Amino acid sequence: MGARRLNAPLVERKAKLRECFRLASEDALDWRSRSFGADDGVRAVQIGEDGWAFYAQDVLSEAQRVWSAGGEGSMVKDAQAPYRRNRNAAWLKVKQENAHRWMRWAA
Repeated sequence: MGARRLNAPLVERKAKLRECFRLASEDALDWRSRSFGADDGVRAVQIGEDGWAFYAQDVLSEAQRVWSAGGEGSMVKDAQAPYRRNRNAAWLKVKQENAHRWMRWAA
């Protein structure tokens, strides 16, 4: 991925990711034994629908929806932020283990 694309906002990068994912999904994938994604009926990669969260309660509601569907959690991202390899405030993980942080902000 070129530097120009890495500096593009998340919404542009995600549109390109969706296109790549669509093209890859058209091909049959043969998983190596013991590789992630080899489980029957489980897709290795899933791209969730975009949503907007303005308050901590919005974040918690979406995370609870994902958890109830058996998912691990959600990512909260600044839609205008460029890609950065390191952890930063533009990308936050919301998992059950750290839900208490969001609950404090939602109160």
